[in-house]
Amino acid sequence: VTSSLRDYILKIERAFVFNLEGEESERYIGE
Repeated sequence: VTSSLRDYILKIERAFVFNLEGEESERYIGE
């Protein structure tokens, strides 16, 4: 259960960071 929970958290963190990078890149391209 612990490993599954950790994998789930890692997926969320990875998606969160990906979204931030996506917004930053779009913002950079926009300017």
